[in-house]
Amino acid sequence: MVESAKKPTSQFNIFVERLLKKKGKIIDNKSIEKIVSQIMGEKYTRTKSYKIVHQANIKGHLIILKKDLYYVPQTKENETDIIAKWYWFILHLHIKQYIQGK
Repeated sequence: MVESAKKPTSQFNIFVERLLKKKGKIIDNKSIEKIVSQIMGEKYTRTKSYKIVHQANIKGHLIILKKDLYYVPQTKENETDIIAKWYWFILHLHIKQYIQGK
């Protein structure tokens, strides 16, 4: 008899699965906080969010480009290639945040 029991999935694994849907895109801190808060529910804190982001960065699932700006890599990409590819988009976001005083 084969039972289709689901393995318990950690919050980090769920976070990575949701990140994989955004491969090759730049996301901001608000998007990440939204994903983490949906996963954690009432247990959500910013500290836990930062820990998950740090763990994802160490394992190569997320690349930190700038404060509150992240890239979800498609493959093993380095920061220089990413910045060259997304330069104008990153510059636009940076100027927009500067003007808004963030």
